[in-house]
Amino acid sequence: MGDTQRMPTLNPPKSKFVQYILKCLRRTMVKYQYNYVNHLDREDRQIALMNYGYVPLDEDDRVPVLEDVDDRDRCALQLYHAVAGAVDLTGKDVLEIGCGRGGGAAYIATRLGPRSVLAVDLCKSSVAYCASRYDIDNLRFAQGDAEALTLPDESFDAVVNVESSHCYNKIDVFLAGVFRVLRPGGYFLFADFRIQDALTRFAERLNETGFEIVENVSINANVFAALERESDRKREYILNKVPRSRHIQFFMFAGVEGTEMYDGVRDGTVQYRRFVARKP
Repeated sequence: MGDTQRMPTLNPPKSKFVQYILKCLRRTMVKYQYNYVNHLDREDRQIALMNYGYVPLDEDDRVPVLEDVDDRDRCALQLYHAVAGAVDLTGKDVLEIGCGRGGGAAYIATRLGPRSVLAVDLCKSSVAYCASRYDIDNLRFAQGDAEALTLPDESFDAVVNVESSHCYNKIDVFLAGVFRVLRPGGYFLFADFRIQDALTRFAERLNETGFEIVENVSINANVFAALERESDRKREYILNKVPRSRHIQFFMFAGVEGTEMYDGVRDGTVQYRRFVARKP
């Protein structure tokens, strides 16, 4: 791909002042991005999920190839199965933090057998979209802040968080909130990307919060296979729907071929991992 489609380096800026300013702006930037996506898709309603996806690569993978779903959503739903399907959710009360467009929460509610699913998101327009799109008895949506959860103590058996936490400023506060709302023996089911040092620190923070790490698994190869499979479709959608001035931003956001996100997952500069953590 040409240089015009590449994004700035993934390495964090060296200036502490610049890092501080970016941290302060991050929440506003994230809300703006998702509000913009909701605006773009307000009529077509094509976008149900926005994660990077997952492709099973061998016969021992417990994640099924979901042939009975829309091809557009298959890889993204397979990532949800890889994360939320890591434990038996039958009859459980589940919280998803950072539900986005709601397709993952709907999958959990209808395919994994929970008693209830509460899906929260910081973006008000995303919550409104989800509430209008999904009418599922055991699923409800609400606006909620991952870094300031106001839900009751010990009210959920599992908390799911998929490709959302890289947007948070206060990971320690987030993890403390997750720990608080989980019942004893409950599970935190998590997947996201980081550079390697940050992932090592994330695992340390899980332990410091009080969690027992049950699984810590690299899924880079699975995620890259999904990026590779979905790149052309995503690029076509962006070229058709997004103003030219925003193409580079959205190519990176979607992880299409030719961006540093795509290359980073492929070569391991960006590490994508799945965690299962248990509250004792």
